[in-house]
Amino acid sequence: MIKRDCAECGKSFTAHMSHAKYCSDQCRWRAHKRETYAERKKNGLCPQCGGKMADEQSSYCRKCQTYFRRRYYKNAE
Repeated sequence: MIKRDCAECGKSFTAHMSHAKYCSDQCRWRAHKRETYAERKKNGLCPQCGGKMADEQSSYCRKCQTYFRRRYYKNAE
């Protein structure tokens, strides 16, 4: 067993396999999600769903913007 630091959160953990980089599945999926979002943004896609962006100034596609408004600003529309 090898003592390592988690690539995502920095906590020390005991690795049971030599290629282990994360202390838990939660840290592994968090890192995967961050990488996916970054790749989508780099390619000019919506970071949330991977769809086509509404315009260059918005952060998300029209579908995700509509969902966000309905979900979190129920009285806005």
